[in-house]
Amino acid sequence: MFENGEIMGQGQRTYDDGTEFIGEFVKGEKNGYGEISYGQRNAREEYYKGNWVMNVRNGFGQLLMRNGTVFKGNFVNNQPNGDCQIIFPDEATYSGEVSRGVMHGIGELKQANGFGYAGKFENGIRSGTGRFYI
Repeated sequence: MFENGEIMGQGQRTYDDGTEFIGEFVKGEKNGYGEISYGQRNAREEYYKGNWVMNVRNGFGQLLMRNGTVFKGNFVNNQPNGDCQIIFPDEATYSGEVSRGVMHGIGELKQANGFGYAGKFENGIRSGTGRFYI
């Protein structure tokens, strides 16, 4: 549906670079729940499904990165932020606090081989109090 020349409500838009968005629109802007598959000409080749606020990923969502990393959780200003789960290409997983897509705060990192660390992270690095386990 269109209103004053702008897409409104449920819809689908394909962009010049091949990116495709299916979801909710308000005044032509991605707003509400939607899924986006970035086009082949976009170097990132990402896929995101989740909440949008005026063209920005905000709220709960899931992002599949080009390198195979998956972020599930809260997004703020297009970035994973707050409580999130990260699944890495090597099958390691992280559950905990994230800031701008980086492990930051309290969390638990489990390696595919069974080794793990639970504790504090700063800018993606183990820091402060925590414990290693097998």
